[in-house]
Amino acid sequence: MGWWNTLAPKSRSAKRQKQKQQDNNNNDVESATQKQKEQCTQEQQREENPEMAMRRMQLESQRKRELEAESRGAYIAKQRVKYHFRATDSFHDAVILGVHLDDGPDHPYYTIKYQKADVTLNEQGDEEASLVQVEKQTTPDRLHRVPWDEEATWSILSRKKV
Repeated sequence: MGWWNTLAPKSRSAKRQKQKQQDNNNNDVESATQKQKEQCTQEQQREENPEMAMRRMQLESQRKRELEAESRGAYIAKQRVKYHFRATDSFHDAVILGVHLDDGPDHPYYTIKYQKADVTLNEQGDEEASLVQVEKQTTPDRLHRVPWDEEATWSILSRKKV
């Protein structure tokens, strides 16, 4: 013990500050360790689940191609759209099955598939409602973009045949 410590011993606040600094250092180490564990867990999940990695790659590819097509004012296969049925002025959720450039790249037309309600009369004269799958060709002026939805897009991409 030195002469200075006898005359002016360290105050309790200095001891508290030192303790807080040690606690903060420990918290920083724990935080860094926790981040490393989380990163390792995420890497393990990616390695353990190649299906999820494949899903992510397919979705990213679809999103990128949709954005590129949008910049050109076009659509791509397996893109979700709204179809405007002018006869009844109704809109239907649709999926683009094919892109056709027979009339040139400036005038594409699309094969789409959507469901619509159909009402029929049965033998007793009662009306029966059912959903009917419609597949038709249309022009871009009847199609409207819909917001990106990862789950809905994946349900389309993961089907064997649209």
